[in-house]
Amino acid sequence: MDDCVRGLVPDLREPGMQIEEVGDQLRDFFRILPRREKDVGVASFDFRLGRLVAKSDTVLGEVSERELGEMEHWNLEPGQQFEFKYDPNGNCIYYLVSEEGVSHSGDLEFEVHSKSTTGRLGCHSKGVGRTSDGRLITILQPLAFNLLAKSGEASFSQGVVRYKGTPYATLQEIETKKLVTISGGDLKDFIHPLGLLVRFDTRMAYAAKRTDEPIDLCASNGSLDWRKWWEVIEGNSQITLDPRRLYLLGSQGVMEFGQACGIISKEKDAYNGLGGLGCLAGVVQPKFRGGITMEPYFQNKTRIKIGDIAGHVLIDPVRDAASSGEVYSGDYQGQKAPRLPKMFEK
Repeated sequence: MDDCVRGLVPDLREPGMQIEEVGDQLRDFFRILPRREKDVGVASFDFRLGRLVAKSDTVLGEVSERELGEMEHWNLEPGQQFEFKYDPNGNCIYYLVSEEGVSHSGDLEFEVHSKSTTGRLGCHSKGVGRTSDGRLITILQPLAFNLLAKSGEASFSQGVVRYKGTPYATLQEIETKKLVTISGGDLKDFIHPLGLLVRFDTRMAYAAKRTDEPIDLCASNGSLDWRKWWEVIEGNSQITLDPRRLYLLGSQGVMEFGQACGIISKEKDAYNGLGGLGCLAGVVQPKFRGGITMEPYFQNKTRIKIGDIAGHVLIDPVRDAASSGEVYSGDYQGQKAPRLPKMFEK
């Protein structure tokens, strides 16, 4: 398939994203309203907590506005703070309506993933519906910490826009086009038919403490003392994880992305497909360089050995996003994994 009509769309930061009229239809059309420029990146956009939060004890794969109204729910004022309670057994389940609405042409689709920070705080997040005016309904399942979030400001999830039904990069493309390179390891040891493997480094980990003190998602970067919520666990060639406790582990090797985005997937031959509730954050941005931080969470006591598979990274070509030579400058660029969420002191 032609590279120009596959993978992720061009740079979402361009206000005049290419729009082509084909008969009575528009191609390559995508709109986010209201659009806050700092939330729109090269290959993804963050969407914010809006005015409605509902709570349930049931995970629903698809949710309607009517069902939200039948749950215990809260209508938030702009700027109002809301505390999301965690439950180590996963029984605190929230449904959020976004501040933004989304519309797009039929040749495009968008996927919803947890943000890197959301995953590192032990939260599952995914899209489960749309309102009548196009706002996103997402599920949030906090497993490790109570979280404070401000309506119209805090973001739990991000969207990725793709050309509908198009394939991810092949192994040959990954190598020949240098979509991803790995230092500190041989690329062939990380290649998999689905893309790249992410392997655990077990030499050290951060482990979540049991505390009811909430974490403010809108706290400034580096402003919180990490010792209140985390402790360091020393490992070696293997590490044993306690049940129902969040850990942050690093990956083997340092990945450097070119004109491609990574979509982290959990598969049956990885630890996160064997009873784990790992919150692997979903998107690695073009031009990212660093280790990958992983967030395993298991119901049972689990031993992980160095080099065990954590998940797979599907490599998605981005049409024009990285061609300018611009270097990704996000909060986790160049990280030595595992890296704590950005609001904590390094």
